[in-house]
Parts: sequence; C-alpha cells; structure tokens
Amino acid sequence: MGKKKKNKKRNHMNTVIKESVLIPCTEPDCETEFRWNGKGIKPKRCHVCENRIALERQHKAAKKYQEKRRKQAIERSKNSKYGSGRGKESIHANYPKTKTRIKKQIRVKPQVHNFEVRTETNALPKKKGRSWTELPTNQLITYVQLKVVNPYIRKRDKDVYDNHCISCNTGRIEEAGHFYSVGSTPEMRFMPEDIHGQCHHCNSLLGSNPKGYNKGLIARHGQRYVHELHKLHAECQKSNTKLLRNEIIEIANTYKFLSKEKIWVFTSEEFNQYLNDVERA
Repeated sequence: MGKKKKNKKRNHMNTVIKESVLIPCTEPDCETEFRWNGKGIKPKRCHVCENRIALERQHKAAKKYQEKRRKQAIERSKNSKYGSGRGKESIHANYPKTKTRIKKQIRVKPQVHNFEVRTETNALPKKKGRSWTELPTNQLITYVQLKVVNPYIRKRDKDVYDNHCISCNTGRIEEAGHFYSVGSTPEMRFMPEDIHGQCHHCNSLLGSNPKGYNKGLIARHGQRYVHELHKLHAECQKSNTKLLRNEIIEIANTYKFLSKEKIWVFTSEEFNQYLNDVERA
C-alpha cells in the first residue's frame, strides 16, 4: 500500500510539472524563473519578490501610523488644560515627593535537630559553570551550529575567497547559509559542502538566493561538486537518520580543532579523516 501511494504522488507531481509553465520574474534585479499551472491570474513576480514588496508596504504603513499617533499626542498636549509633563501647572505640583521605604527581607533556613530541611528555594542547587557538553540535545545542536560550525565556515570563506559572498560575489560574508535548508534535511546541517559564507541580504532577505548559490558553487568547485551534493542530499532523505549525542560532540571537537589549526575543509570525506584522528587522540 505504501508503494502505491508513493507512485500516485509521483505521477501527480509529474503531471503538475508537465502542465505548468516556466515564467521569468518581472523585477529588474531578480533573474529567477518559477512555475505557473495556467490557472487564475498570471503572476508577475516570484514569491521572494512578493514577500519583499509586502514587507516594504507594511513598514511604510507602520511609519505612517506612528507619525499620525505622534501628531495626535502633540495636539492633545497643546490643547490639554494642565499641559504635558510634571511642572508647575501640572496636577501633581502641590503634592510633595515621598520616599518609599523598602523593608529588607531576611531569609532564614529552617532547621530541625541540626539537620537542614529542604524547601522549594534550596531544593535544587544551581549549577555554576556548566559545560556545553552537558546541555540538553536540542540546545546542544543549536550551540554547536551557532558557536562552532558557522564561525568556522565564515572564517574559512573569508580566508580562501577574500570575504566574498558565494551567491552574489559582491557582498561581504556576514552569515553562514545552507544550500539545503535545515528544516528539509536536518541530517546535512553540519556538513561542510552544504554550508558556505553569505551576506545578510542573500541569506536572510532572499531566502538563501538558491539560483546565485548554485552559480557560485559551480564557479568555485565545479559541476561535479554540485552533483555530489545533490547525490548526498538524496541519500540523506532515504536514510532519515538522526545524529546521536556523542556524534554531535565529536563533530564539534573536530571543527574546533580545524579552526584552531586553520585547516580548511570543503567535503565530508576530508572532514571524516580529521574526525577519526581527533577521536583517536
């Protein structure tokens, strides 16, 4: 039954792709092409440009609303009887300022026969100076991604490619962007061939700029490198395996070693060689 459902989905997707038509985006700066199924009104822009224009409209409307509210507040303060602020004409001018006394609260731990009784406040002592390896698994993954892997990728591409973004080749490297997103394939989130240095405009505002990202990969590493990346993505989707906790810690230690020694790695095969050496050490 599972194979029949998968075949039906594939046939449906193939028919949708055959019926659809490739349309170029009308925006001058955008060179992307997207598919349209021929139903309804023909779109002029891709979804990335539509989202950007919608955000710009929202920002303009918010600024207009804030200016309107500010003008209304100024008019109210001018027309009010007592004016704005706390001056001679205000209501509170005749009242003297009083200082509020704050009582110091002294906590006393209850004791019975020289044995300390545990309460809610002192039941679990706080762990000071906890190591990153003791974090929960979800927090450990984000820590390794943001504090270990991404800084290594930025440092690598700044040194090798003169601080140029892989997608536009003009912006400076500010972030580390994934070619295949972490949401679609979390198994590839730590792989060096899937992460490269990008500017903030391409990574955040243009949704990783996949068309420019693909061109940059071909220009830097060649068509075979991109083919191997697609092949690795297909294998990860089929296996659907999750990284274990000890594997995440070993990967983080390997990236720290590579960053300290300034060894730049671009494929998983090269990374695994150093991973085995760090494990033996």
